[in-house]
Parts: sequence; C-alpha cells; structure tokens
Amino acid sequence: MDVLKNKIDIELFLLCYNEQKMIPHALNYYAKFCNRITIFDNDSTDNSVELIHDFDQNIRVLRLDSNGEHREDLLIETRNNCWKESTADYVIVCDMDEFLYDEFLVEKLLLSKERKIAIPIIVGYNMRATRFPDDYSTLITKQ
Repeated sequence: MDVLKNKIDIELFLLCYNEQKMIPHALNYYAKFCNRITIFDNDSTDNSVELIHDFDQNIRVLRLDSNGEHREDLLIETRNNCWKESTADYVIVCDMDEFLYDEFLVEKLLLSKERKIAIPIIVGYNMRATRFPDDYSTLITKQ
C-alpha cells in the first residue's frame, strides 16, 4: 500500500462532532492511503480533538464554528467547498463515521488517474453490527 501511496495523491477531509469512539477507526483506516488529512471539528465537547492530536500522523484540525448549534447549512457549505483548493489527484470528503471502502480502492484510483477518469465508480456500504467495534488494532473494515 505504501508503494501505491507514493504514486497517487489522495487528500481526505473529515467532519467531526463528538466522535471519540470513531476517530481511531477512521484515522487507522484512512492514514494507510491518504497523503493529507484535514478534520473540521464542529465544537466537539468530548475528547475528539485530543485524540486527533495524539495520532502519530500530520493531521490538520480546523474549527468549524457553529455556536453549539447543529447547522446543516454550514456542514453542506463545508462539504461542498473544503476541497476546492486541493491539488490532490483525488479528494475524499465524508463524516468521521463514513468509510469509502473497496478492497482495491487505491489500485482503482491509480488506474483511474492513469486513464484520466475524474470520478471512478466505487461501491459504498453501510456498516451494521450488534456491538460497537472496539478493537482499534484491527481495521474496522475487517471487524
């Protein structure tokens, strides 16, 4: 995966609000293939920001100030515009509990880049479980 990571530039933008249980899963997963990660924290009241800073990757955290309110308009604006200054080959924009998963995701993106395909077709999945996956040493996609 690291060899492929050097051949394609993928930038990730994540939205976060009180996601302390999901942060380790998301960062363990996305850090394997994303070159840059930016997290927009929507005034989390748990220890989300501290967990992000404890992660051993260079992750940029930006504050998304909603004055303590749920503001769908602000979230939509952020999703629609956060990536526009990116120079990456591909960008991923999602919530902390969303995973863009495909067994061969990086390989498909690399092939799409070589073929000059702007938006490759990737299948998404909803996660369902009878318990919350709490093994942070194993990728959530394997649990």
